[in-house]
Amino acid sequence: KIYGYKYNSSTVNPQIIPLGITTNNNVELQNLEYGYFYKIFVVSVDNGNESVLSEPIDVFINQQIKPIKAEQMNSKSINITCSGEIASIIRLSDIEVKNKDKNEIVSPEIILSNNPKSFVVSFKNKLENADYQIYFKSFRDKYNNFTKDTTLDLRINEDNIDEIYLKSLKVSSSTLLHLEFSEPVDTSANIIENYELYPFGEITSVSVVPTQENKVDISLSYTNGINGRGYTYSLTAKNIKGVSGKPITKGAGNTLSFVISENSLEKAYVYPNPISLEKHKDAYIANLSAKVNVLIMTNDGIELRELAESDGNGGVRWDLLDKDGNKLKNGVYLIKLKDKETNDEKLIKFMIVP
Repeated sequence: KIYGYKYNSSTVNPQIIPLGITTNNNVELQNLEYGYFYKIFVVSVDNGNESVLSEPIDVFINQQIKPIKAEQMNSKSINITCSGEIASIIRLSDIEVKNKDKNEIVSPEIILSNNPKSFVVSFKNKLENADYQIYFKSFRDKYNNFTKDTTLDLRINEDNIDEIYLKSLKVSSSTLLHLEFSEPVDTSANIIENYELYPFGEITSVSVVPTQENKVDISLSYTNGINGRGYTYSLTAKNIKGVSGKPITKGAGNTLSFVISENSLEKAYVYPNPISLEKHKDAYIANLSAKVNVLIMTNDGIELRELAESDGNGGVRWDLLDKDGNKLKNGVYLIKLKDKETNDEKLIKFMIVP
């Protein structure tokens, strides 16, 4: 038997209801409402005897997302826009690009998210002026649902390019970013006000690398930098010109998105702490490494809920519920973290108050 309940940011005291039944190892659930999260449990039945509720899974119900538009950015990059928000990491194996004129497959070199609904596909070598067909295998959206398999057509014509764009972004640390433009840039790239960092983070200085004038080093505040809080960050450049006089594009190529995680669990913490049941609907476990198991426990070590960090953004959101869907009561609790790659562990104590 399948049980569950729906919820959003305004839900209070949700009620668990039957959602379906199956004798197989899979089930199709009907009549779930768009725009809601569902917490779903499984109960096994043997001769009329029901087991306890399983560990829950969280599912967001949305219209199936798909790529809807392919645009040429330059001779080596194309921008893909989707119908909804997508995951911050897309694999190279999820995309197949074919030169239709030559019937040849062209392999991408890198894929970077540049805003919640689009990403940039870049190639090592220039794309020839030709008609291309781009096939997208199903990949994950923001809510971990599968997107729809889609094919888009695109005409590459290098003669149409008259703008510069952001080519790549590397996170060196929580206070230093390395940004690469499509071609050398002039002194406008040294102006702090020509960059916007979202959702937070303060830029303190910007400088073009003297020996590589298409690259810029961006320094961030030590007290208001970036870290693994479970966010996808984005950097937008504006009012910048190339040495050639070409302006920065005002389209998708002026923004790149990125995530950040820690190298260890040393700086991991939970916030807010203490957690107020009256003021807070969620809590976050932050500054995590890339792949971490998260156990919510009583102060005596009894396991209440298991979560996981696996998308590289360094944080996990927790809805303050245990594995049975009950909100935790006032008291002192523990969070046990275990790095799946190094097996390092860390214990964090936190409080829940009225």
